[in-house]
Amino acid sequence: MTDYYLVKPNLTRVIFPNSLFLFLLCLVLTLGIIINLSLFDIATDMTIIFIIFAICFCFVVLFPNYLKYNIYNKILFYFYQDKLMFNSFVIPYDKIINVYRKKELSPMKNIFDSIFNTGTVVIEMFDDQIGQNRLVELEDVNSPNEMTNYIIQIISRYRNIRGESL
Repeated sequence: MTDYYLVKPNLTRVIFPNSLFLFLLCLVLTLGIIINLSLFDIATDMTIIFIIFAICFCFVVLFPNYLKYNIYNKILFYFYQDKLMFNSFVIPYDKIINVYRKKELSPMKNIFDSIFNTGTVVIEMFDDQIGQNRLVELEDVNSPNEMTNYIIQIISRYRNIRGESL
């Protein structure tokens, strides 16, 4: 049995909307190149069009998504019995003030969050180093409502043991 609960972003939710947008951008870029070639009366057969599209696809779609995948794949939130850890940053549960689900204003983000059942969970904490409240956002996590409730339960269980409240 593990002594922590691991939360990480839904990588499909992170990559798919970006891929869709970049694929459309790739099509527009390829179309622009083909139009320029035809305006300069340069012969364009299907092989050249396919090669241009493949090169655009690699540089415009695959490479940025590979970088984004590697960045998001390293984002891990560990919930222990007494603290939250991510990227060597430790938040003791007694510093957490509030936990809630962030309501997104962007309609596109809401559409993709609905499709993938993801969202953002916000943890408000008091930071001793800067002397004020700080927000930690767990973006693109699966089942954000259940995740929010689960985090509140973990913190409540910890505080009940210590005789505190959220």
